[in-house]
Amino acid sequence: MGAAKNTGQTGALITDVFPGTIAEEIGLAKGDLIAEVNHQKLTDLIEFEFLWAEEDITVLVKKANSGNFELISIEKEYDDPLGAEFASGVFDKVRMCHNKCLFCFVDQMPPGMRPSLYDKDDDYRLSFLQGNFITLTNLTTEDKERIKTQSLSPLFVSVQSTDPNNRVELLKNPRAGSVIEDLKELTSAGIEIHAQIVLCKGINDGKYLKQSIEELIAMGSNILSLGIVPVGLTKYRENLCHFP
Repeated sequence: MGAAKNTGQTGALITDVFPGTIAEEIGLAKGDLIAEVNHQKLTDLIEFEFLWAEEDITVLVKKANSGNFELISIEKEYDDPLGAEFASGVFDKVRMCHNKCLFCFVDQMPPGMRPSLYDKDDDYRLSFLQGNFITLTNLTTEDKERIKTQSLSPLFVSVQSTDPNNRVELLKNPRAGSVIEDLKELTSAGIEIHAQIVLCKGINDGKYLKQSIEELIAMGSNILSLGIVPVGLTKYRENLCHFP
């Protein structure tokens, strides 16, 4: 264990340390920040778990009580857990939604609720870690390669419609029209999908719903499920579209 140069704030923020664990043994405490594992910066829990699976570990920790960085060397079995709880599964910024869905439940929230209820996340990492539904509209080529290489499966996808024009109309995002291509790329690489359709009367029902069901079924067994959910509307829809 020794002092190390300050390399920044991004990392895994510890909110709890469990007794009798490696975390307690090496002196980790609530508020400490794990900035690197094996000299690699951390952006999410997925990266941490991949790196932590090694048996010889070097951990760079920013101590809450001093603000100093310490470099800690650990020898462990590959399946020994750290024994600490993190504030979030995402250590950098959560990727937010850039769609303007006609039925967005966040836009229909009443005022005065807790702040997290107004967050529009659309982060594939939270889909894998927590089962959050995502739209795939903000995935980069690098994101897709990571999903396939690290087998981040299953993912939970808000499909809404497989018809390109119909989906663009629903999500108000020109990138929404490639959902079939995106799903085929992921499922052909072995990624399993739980799909969802928020059914909006007069918009993605009828022929569009039939098309969506048929095209999803045609992708095969890597489409694990399809949930069809009637749209939920609240009285807090000022300046939002009207449904038939």
